[in-house]
Amino acid sequence: MKNRIFNSVSLITVLFLLGCAGTGSIITTGTKRPATNPDDVVVYIEAPENYEVLGIVETTGYLGWTDQGRTNSALKVMKKKAARIGANGILLESTGNTKGASVGSINNGVFMTTSARHKTASGKAIWVLKE
Repeated sequence: MKNRIFNSVSLITVLFLLGCAGTGSIITTGTKRPATNPDDVVVYIEAPENYEVLGIVETTGYLGWTDQGRTNSALKVMKKKAARIGANGILLESTGNTKGASVGSINNGVFMTTSARHKTASGKAIWVLKE
């Protein structure tokens, strides 16, 4: 019984740590502006009328309990990265899913595994010109 509890707690701990892990990058391709507030960064699916591209933003490796949770997590990280170079918007170009590392444990002599699902997202960090 103690072994089963230990294995279950170990599996939950590993999944939790994987859920906190992730990477993201930003490549500045335009003029860097003063940092903005990530909460003010708007995600666009279609290009706004007048904007300037500041950079390319990508995220990978964010976990959540649902697909929407993983998407929300990835977008939150994208907003933070875009805000660092002064963006007030992100023009979302793609999202996807990848499988991460498999995690396993032994319960009563049975080896059980699960694969972590990761969300990927990429887009352009933009400055939307107000008219």
